[in-house]
Parts: sequence; C-alpha cells; structure tokens
Amino acid sequence: MIILLLLALLIYSNVRLAMKKGKNPVLWGVLTFIGFLLGLMVLGTMYMQMVYTGGLTRPEMEAYFLREPLSATMICMLGVGGSLIIRLILERSKGSDVA
Repeated sequence: MIILLLLALLIYSNVRLAMKKGKNPVLWGVLTFIGFLLGLMVLGTMYMQMVYTGGLTRPEMEAYFLREPLSATMICMLGVGGSLIIRLILERSKGSDVA
C-alpha cells in the first residue's frame, strides 16, 4: 500500500515539474508509471536471479518472500528507481528555468 502512495507522489511531482518546464504533463506522468513498471520488472528480475537459488514454483517463491521480507522491499525500491530515472531525464531536459 505504501508503495502505491509513493508512486502517486512521484507521478504528481513529475507532473508538476513538467508543467513548470512547459512540457506535456500527461506524457511525463505516463512515462513515470512506465518507468516504475520497467524498473520493477527488469531490475527485479535481475535482482532475483542474483539472490534467489530455490525452485520456481509459486509456494517456494512465497516461502522465500516470507523468510526474506527485505527482498520484496528491495524489488519495490528498484521500481521507484525506475521512476526516479524518469525524473532525472525530466530535470535535465531543456525548458523554462525551475527555481
């Protein structure tokens, strides 16, 4: 639940920055959401390949996440990292000066 609130905050802040820079706010909101999903899927998959050594059945994966709750948190934070990459691109793009 907290991750959804954090995602909404990231989308809102990127939309506000896009409006200040004179960019299309809907486009940057959608790009933020897509960046979150790509970060969650791609970086989460790479993370799981590095740390998980068990079987690939659903019960084994659920048992792993119950044993290691920080792994689920890490995967969510990788999704947030994807959103922050979109923010970095938006901040570095040309537009009006933002104080």
